[in-house]
Amino acid sequence: MSEKIKKLLGAGFFDVFGASLINNVINFLAGFILVRILSKSEYGLFTYVWNKYNLVMLLCGLGYESGFLQLASEKSKDTELVKKLYGYSSRIGAIFNIAVTALLVIIALFIPLKIKNSNGLLLMVAFLPSIQFIFRMMSVYLRSLKRNRDYAILTNINTLLIGFTTVAGAYVFREKGLILAYYVSFALTIILAMVIIKVPVYLNGIPEKDDAIQLRNISIISLCNNALSQLLYLFDVFVIGVVIANEEILATYKVATIIPTAMMFVPQSVIVFVYPYFAEHRLDKKWCISNFKKLMVYFNLANIVITAMLVAGAPIIIRLVHGAKYLDAVPAFRILSLSYFFSAGFKSISGNLLVTQRKLKYNLFVSIMTGVVNIITDYILVSYMGSIGAAYTTLAVVILAGLLMTPYLLYSFNHIKEDAEDKLLEESKE
Repeated sequence: MSEKIKKLLGAGFFDVFGASLINNVINFLAGFILVRILSKSEYGLFTYVWNKYNLVMLLCGLGYESGFLQLASEKSKDTELVKKLYGYSSRIGAIFNIAVTALLVIIALFIPLKIKNSNGLLLMVAFLPSIQFIFRMMSVYLRSLKRNRDYAILTNINTLLIGFTTVAGAYVFREKGLILAYYVSFALTIILAMVIIKVPVYLNGIPEKDDAIQLRNISIISLCNNALSQLLYLFDVFVIGVVIANEEILATYKVATIIPTAMMFVPQSVIVFVYPYFAEHRLDKKWCISNFKKLMVYFNLANIVITAMLVAGAPIIIRLVHGAKYLDAVPAFRILSLSYFFSAGFKSISGNLLVTQRKLKYNLFVSIMTGVVNIITDYILVSYMGSIGAAYTTLAVVILAGLLMTPYLLYSFNHIKEDAEDKLLEESKE
């Protein structure tokens, strides 16, 4: 066991996990302060607008950050190619983000939103996608090269800046200050990353035609997969905003989601660390099956403990973290805590590792199926049950996704030997 811990320490796992833990502690403290600075109505208004922004941000960069991560992880030993892929992905993503900004501006100016004052706030965030994409590309660049310590430093800098500026911005300018804070924090993060960590914002070079085609195909399919997957966590607030359109109910539901969503840092930390290794060994059947089984056993034992603590301690957690005025969030909080278990232990791990096996079309199939179920069920349950219906929908959808993804991932690992010759032939043509 001590040898395994030393190996993980040397590879940078604890840098990634420690950074994620620190980030969530900072987010927790910032959230603790924000719900006390802002009224329920102000916090609900920001939640409504930020949800609209994140829905449009599903198109950010045309998925090129995900495509770059996969291809660069597979070819991490070819540093020149990685640099070319990074520069090319950054350029394509930046150009596409002009359209993302235009879409936000059009919505803000010409489509009246249901909650008062939300159009003006949405216009304020319209130019944030480009700067946020630069930060994302910096992050995946470090991940692809397994520079885990530098990745940890970068994310810590960003979270510290967001935590400090959002609290200061909310105190001075209320909900508008929150939006201004994101501009300031991402801009400062990029500057500090260039100076301290030496992460490039832009690199010259164009990859070979075959590499560019692969990058494009992986990116666009990844965009569809990620968008449909993230829609699960965004559509509930969207439906509540449409069906109920009440800032205080939105604020209550948002509070119920904060900690279960924040706990997703645990699987995300694991994925950040293991993804490049599974991508690198994607043709090694024995390695993939052995390490996947170990990952699932140890990880889900930890998840059982985390989920039990969240469900049992829900009233105490809500009262301490968000205050007595949000105790009506307890039922949804408990349901979403159960959702965390299935999402973290099965959907998140299996979905990401399917990408390392290039099973993008199957992921897309699952995302479309669960997306349709999510949209229909969300609307029906919210209409009849109120905001608690959104929590039940999330639980049902993550269970369905996990049941579809995990067995298929094992099937894919077991058929690596049969597919290896075809994959090697494909690579020889690149």
